Amino acid sequence: MKTKIIKEQLYIRELSEHSDQDLCDIKSLLIASLALIMTLHEQKRRAKIMAYGSHGTAIINGALGVNYAYRNENKILLFLWFLPAMLYFAKNGFDANELTRDYDTKLNDKIAQHNALKNTLESANKKTIHGIAKTFRDEIPDIMKDTVTPDQISQTIHHILMKYQR
Repeated sequence: MKTKIIKEQLYIRELSEHSDQDLCDIKSLLIASLALIMTLHEQKRRAKIMAYGSHGTAIINGALGVNYAYRNENKILLFLWFLPAMLYFAKNGFDANELTRDYDTKLNDKIAQHNALKNTLESANKKTIHGIAKTFRDEIPDIMKDTVTPDQISQTIHHILMKYQR
């Protein structure tokens, strides 16, 4: 299995002028934004696998039901096992397809949000960088703890973009 490595390059003007704490917070903000994207990408992949698996199981169950009905006089097992199982797995497959589309929409939104954040950071001056880092510090005091949720990170990025995006 191939592993894709995401390479991000961000050019913040005059890095020596910013404090180490600000730069650390900006890095944490960008890593958190990328983590949101990778999490949604993984969830979309799992939903797609679930859709393929459910549809495949429904097709196999349908083929086995047709085979059973063709070979046997007694059709009770067809209506008690094969038909309900086929419908159940087909419904799960369609639900997973819908979930995949939802994750795709969310993934596109998060990618756009990350690109807007990168553009904001690249065009920011020293005061704006400090303000973004301070906003991140205030809203997420310690990102290393397990208490930070993806929704909290997304809201923080949204607040930063609403405040500093031009």
